[in-house]
Amino acid sequence: MTGVQTCALPIWKFEDGKVISGLQEAEDTAGVKVLHAGTKRVGDSIVTAGGRVLGVTASAPSLEEALDKAYRGAENIHFDGMHYRRDIGQNKQSSAAKE
Repeated sequence: MTGVQTCALPIWKFEDGKVISGLQEAEDTAGVKVLHAGTKRVGDSIVTAGGRVLGVTASAPSLEEALDKAYRGAENIHFDGMHYRRDIGQNKQSSAAKE
């Protein structure tokens, strides 16, 4: 399961250079990996450099557990104007519960 952290503005109007915090805390969540897309290093900081900034991926024995881990990881990450959907995987989760 991968959730994507984006800039709140449309991707063609993003503002780069926003400092990203919480990356290590997100990766400290068991089974979570943070994938960089629109980021760059400036000195000792990681900053935004694109509209689709990060992907937070999690693996687990079940979809429900993977969703939980990915969202827990994503909750640690912050940058000005950050946005991410909280409904990814919900349809699959509902469908699996009906079977």
